[in-house]
Amino acid sequence: MSNDIKYFIEDLRIAREKNKQQAKTIKALREDGEMLEDALREIKNWGDAYPLQCFPEPDMKKAHTLLISGGLTLDAVSASVIRHTIKRVVEIATEALIKKLDEVKK
Repeated sequence: MSNDIKYFIEDLRIAREKNKQQAKTIKALREDGEMLEDALREIKNWGDAYPLQCFPEPDMKKAHTLLISGGLTLDAVSASVIRHTIKRVVEIATEALIKKLDEVKK
């Protein structure tokens, strides 16, 4: 067998191996994308659980007055709500990242 044919066969073998590796990478990226989409969908669903039709925007001046009369401030209540919201978003994102790290370790 001539050297040209040997080199050609070796190039084909290398190309096939690269294609296999690229296919694995593409599959992993698709799985990552699906996992991230799932996490984002969960965040969106969680946010959609409080539609304006059921929970209309309150009269903030009235809420402020009522809260002050009860010894609270609108700022304190708002801060508590946003902390709760961000905490859940972080939990969802962290769960997705931990799932990815567990897959990488395998």
